[in-house]
Amino acid sequence: MTKQQQIPVKPARIESIDVLRGFALLGLLSMNIVSFSMPDIAYYNPALDLSDSSSDIWIFSIAHVLADQKFMALFSLLFGASTILILRSYEKSDGAAKRHFSRNAWLVLFGFLHGILLWEGDVLLIYGLSAMLLYFLRNFTAKTLIITGLACYLIPVEYNLLMGWLVPQLDANSLQWLNQYWQPETAKIVQDIALYQGPFYDQFMHRLDGGSSAAVINDGSELLGLGQLVDYFCRSLGMMLIGMGLFQQGVLSGNRGYQFYRVLMLIGFGVGIPLASLGLVGFYIYEYEAVYSLFLGKVPNHIATLFIAAGYIGLLQLFCRGNLFKQLQHSLAAVGKLALTNYIAQTIIATFVFYGIGLGLYGQVSRAELLVIMAVIWLVQISFSVFWLQHFKYGPLEWLWRSLTQGRPVKIR
Repeated sequence: MTKQQQIPVKPARIESIDVLRGFALLGLLSMNIVSFSMPDIAYYNPALDLSDSSSDIWIFSIAHVLADQKFMALFSLLFGASTILILRSYEKSDGAAKRHFSRNAWLVLFGFLHGILLWEGDVLLIYGLSAMLLYFLRNFTAKTLIITGLACYLIPVEYNLLMGWLVPQLDANSLQWLNQYWQPETAKIVQDIALYQGPFYDQFMHRLDGGSSAAVINDGSELLGLGQLVDYFCRSLGMMLIGMGLFQQGVLSGNRGYQFYRVLMLIGFGVGIPLASLGLVGFYIYEYEAVYSLFLGKVPNHIATLFIAAGYIGLLQLFCRGNLFKQLQHSLAAVGKLALTNYIAQTIIATFVFYGIGLGLYGQVSRAELLVIMAVIWLVQISFSVFWLQHFKYGPLEWLWRSLTQGRPVKIR
């Protein structure tokens, strides 16, 4: 075989997948920006809002129903679909396994550096590790992939249902720790704000140490930590497997009929939105009590995410078939083609805005003000992506990733 034949064939891009990916990536910021700008628990607990804006509770509620987990689920689905596409291109050349594992080993390294140097909310490391497993499942049928993915995705539901029975029976110290984790004391919040408004070195050492809570060991902290690990890994891997199956069935590539996507949208939103709303009502009924909110309260939204993600797929596929807003379609596709670059860029921009290395607005903004900042970042990323692709084939980090995987600089212009 000649050297020319050994180079993997570039997989053909599917516009609708790029549009979905761009939509999901921009949507991720709608939730991540809370973690960038406020103490971590504010992501889940609206009672921790640092402003007295009356609109904040409404913004939190809408985001919980329409955004929380939903865009991450979409992103994971599309990662699974892209893995299938890339593996198919590798199988036409020598060393498919080597290239696949090399590609995702570099992704793991990117994720590790991203999480340590910039922001502890990184998902790239989990994605890279999950993709290692996808290689061994690549030849499964679509039905098997979807069923296996659903089983994996629902493991956190089983875990949280079990914890709903077990955790209330823990010792007093464990329950006290969970309550303080969910509703930190004022001194802890002040300390957190001072940390992220301070120098980079202090934040780096905090991330390196795993956070101060890592030093506290009791049944409550261990069960919560295990639950978070199970949740992150099973949600990611499960949705990737489902994405692989849906891609094989032509759902993500837009190969199904108009009526299919219309029904998918109606059922997805028709079931998912009421279910997520019901879960939100449950939080209010329990007055955001710690033990309920940290375990049982997560179950309705976890299940609803499957349906709402399906609704977004149906909606975006119908959007891609329409003749209106073609420029918006192309703009979203451009963002999706530069997904890795834009994901890291969101962190760089947000940490500059909120951390002490830049404007230092951490803990100083309301959720309503975050919407304005988010919209500005969206506009910057859309404009940059469209401009960049007028001159280059790959985004800066996509080019670096591809070059490292192939062991040589690839042509970018």
